[in-house]
Amino acid sequence: MTETRSPTVDDWRRRLEGVGAAQGRYLLALLISCLFYLALAIGDAAQGLGGLCPAPVIVPIIQVEITRSLVLATGPFLISFLSLCVLGSLRAVSAAWRAAQLPEPAEWADPHPDAIDLAVYTGPQTRPIIQLVASLSYPVALLLAVTEAFWLALYLYSAECPPPAAWLWITLGSLAWIPAVRQLVFFIANRIARAFPKLQRWHQLP
Repeated sequence: MTETRSPTVDDWRRRLEGVGAAQGRYLLALLISCLFYLALAIGDAAQGLGGLCPAPVIVPIIQVEITRSLVLATGPFLISFLSLCVLGSLRAVSAAWRAAQLPEPAEWADPHPDAIDLAVYTGPQTRPIIQLVASLSYPVALLLAVTEAFWLALYLYSAECPPPAAWLWITLGSLAWIPAVRQLVFFIANRIARAFPKLQRWHQLP
């Protein structure tokens, strides 16, 4: 008979460390994907290809040629899916943080700061208003990502030379985009709700 036990604080701290490392990887993958698809779409427009008209792209390693339109067709789903992964990791980090009984904020408890954490790093002496702006960095980054996914879907829909089964790719993308936007709205509302009392206290400082 398998013996079950309740998770300890140490278990939750190990969970926090693992999820934090995964969050950094998903965020990096999201950044690379957004830049790749944006560059590909802008490159098509700059070359005057008539909006997604087929232009071969060679897949590295396997050296297979596929059209740009087919590559771009995967964009809305992949970007939305990676956004969901980042949002899920943020919720998992919050849950593990509370279960591990860590104070907030506790910089020493995060051994895997990601690119956003370091880009908007604020110390104890940072002015409160700057800390508030920095706390909205994740919502802004994710909002830009889901906006790009929506723009790519419109790009596919209005293309003169759409990829095969364009409606299928757009539908697949929307299946990930809609829950990503829903979760992002709740995430932004939660961040604003947490930031508002801090902003009030900042205004009350002498």
